[in-house]
Amino acid sequence: MAAEAGPIAILAGSDQLPVLLSDRLRRDGRDHRILAFRGFAAPETRSRADAIVDLLDVRRTQSIIEGWRPSIVILAGAVRRPQPSAFLNTFSALLAGAKYGVTPSLVAVRKYATNDIDPDKSMEGQLEPFYKGQFIANVDSGINSFADLKGKTFCFVDPNSTSGYIVPRIILAANGINPDTDFAATQNAGSHPNVAVAVYKGDCDAGVTFINVLTDAAADLQGTYPDITDKVKVFAVTDPIPNDGMQFIKSLDPNLKKVIVEGMMAMANDPGGKAVLKSLYNYDAFQEVDPTFYNDFLAVLQKAGVDPSSLVK
Repeated sequence: MAAEAGPIAILAGSDQLPVLLSDRLRRDGRDHRILAFRGFAAPETRSRADAIVDLLDVRRTQSIIEGWRPSIVILAGAVRRPQPSAFLNTFSALLAGAKYGVTPSLVAVRKYATNDIDPDKSMEGQLEPFYKGQFIANVDSGINSFADLKGKTFCFVDPNSTSGYIVPRIILAANGINPDTDFAATQNAGSHPNVAVAVYKGDCDAGVTFINVLTDAAADLQGTYPDITDKVKVFAVTDPIPNDGMQFIKSLDPNLKKVIVEGMMAMANDPGGKAVLKSLYNYDAFQEVDPTFYNDFLAVLQKAGVDPSSLVK
C-alpha cells in the first residue's frame, strides 16, 4: 500500500501521449505530476506541466522527482537524439559552457517587463536582452524588507533557475539572510507561477519569481486569481539577468552555424515566424551576440562564490 501513496510522475517528451495519459489519469482520479522536457514537449503538455526541465539537466530532474516522491515514474512521448544547438536558460548555458564548451550565438529579446518598484520602470515595453527577478510576499505576512524574512517560510523555483534560485540566494546573503538557516522552511515550487500561487495562498510567506509573473499574460494568474495583485506584493527586485539564448557545440562547422543563425534571424523577422516564437517561447526577437555574452554575468556569480565549472565535474 505504501508504494501507492505518492503521485504518478510523467516524464513528458514529444507528441500527444503525455496529454492523453494525463487525461486518462485525471478521469480515473489518479494523482499525477508532469515533468516536461524543454524543446520536446508540445505546447499543451508544457501548459499542464508542473515543472519544465532541459533534457540533459539530470541534477534538476532528480531533485524534482525526489521532491514529488512518486509511486511510479513513466516516460511518455519521444525524445530525439541531441542536436548541435539548443536554447538554454542562463544558468544552464553557463553549465553547458563549463562542461562542454558550448557558446552562445543568439540571445532572446523580449519586451521588458517591470513593476512599480523597479528603478528601470521607464524601460517598460522596450526590447531588451535581459530581465529581472522580484521578491514577493503575502500582504498578511508582515514582510516589507529582507530583514523581515528571518523566521518566515520561503518559496524558490528550483535549484537551476537563474532568477528563481541562483541570483536570489546571492542577494539574500548580501542582505544578511542565510537562505539555508534563516528561514523557518523553504520549498522549490517547480515554476515561477507556482511560487506566486503558493505565496498567494499562504503556503509560503514569501518567494521569488521573474518580473512580473503576477501580471504576465502567458502565466495568466489573474485569470484564476483575480485579486492576486492585492494579496501579493513586491518588496525588492534583482539586478539585470541575461536572457536565455541559442548555444552551439564547439565542434559544429562554422558555415553550418552561420546558416542556422541566419535562418533563425529570418524567422524572427517574418510575421508568421515571429508569431510562432511569441506563442511557444514568448520571444519577441533575437539578437546576435559573441561567445563572451554571458561572461560579465558569470563574473558576478563567481565573485559571489557560485562557479558553474565546479558543479559539472
